[in-house]
Amino acid sequence: IIFIIIPLSRLVGLSTAGLTMNSVLDEKLLVDHGISGIICNDADGLCLGAAGVVTDNSGSYAAVADGAALLAAQAGEPPPVVLIETDKRNIILKKYNKLTVAVYKDTEGGRR
Repeated sequence: IIFIIIPLSRLVGLSTAGLTMNSVLDEKLLVDHGISGIICNDADGLCLGAAGVVTDNSGSYAAVADGAALLAAQAGEPPPVVLIETDKRNIILKKYNKLTVAVYKDTEGGRR
């Protein structure tokens, strides 16, 4: 196994002077791509980390992603991406092994 260490500033094209890694990631991932929040849950639906504006429905999102993964597994497919559309935002769910990631992306009607 070979590990290559690249400074974060080179990856995202920002000067990181005086900034934390989280603030740089928030700027590039959340703001630049219209993402209002992101949350990561464990297999039990407990929040492992969140950034931006998220809701307290993390357990529900894990259950939806688990159900979709179970249906896909019965068909011999990998876990799918689940899209929940509302008037204000879209919520994109994906299960990765025992983790569930939910990305909140504002729609035009939901932008502040």
